[in-house]
Amino acid sequence: EALRYDSSHVPSMLALAKLHLRAGDLEHCHSQCVTIMRVDENNEEASMMLADIMFQRGDFKVATYHYQQLLDRNPSNFPALAKLVGLLFRAGELETAERYLNLCEHRCHRATQDPGFCYAKGLFHRYSNQVTVAISQFNKARRDVVWGERALT
Repeated sequence: EALRYDSSHVPSMLALAKLHLRAGDLEHCHSQCVTIMRVDENNEEASMMLADIMFQRGDFKVATYHYQQLLDRNPSNFPALAKLVGLLFRAGELETAERYLNLCEHRCHRATQDPGFCYAKGLFHRYSNQVTVAISQFNKARRDVVWGERALT
């Protein structure tokens, strides 16, 4: 209803996109996110939703592109970083993930102590068959409410 009065109201468009996503209507969610990105090209939530939708559709190259764009703007977006590491592993391009881990480490002063970063770095080392380092990174993340359960599985 709010969009009838102001069709470029980003919070309302985001709420509608989330509603479509929860309902499983990926097509409408995608079009809503594209509209949001036209109005606000740096909107992280819409960019993340677009990447997730592309991932669900199986379009891994486009999903990877959206995650990379998001991390170029904000390297401390740890959910995007963890998803990118997983995507790049599946695509056989894991060495690219190291660039984004280093970017995050250099731009974010406390990244090495953040559980989200430790989880993403643990995934990277796990996929690189460096099990000891991976376990060490996952142990740093396991006490966190958000990342702990993921680090233990």
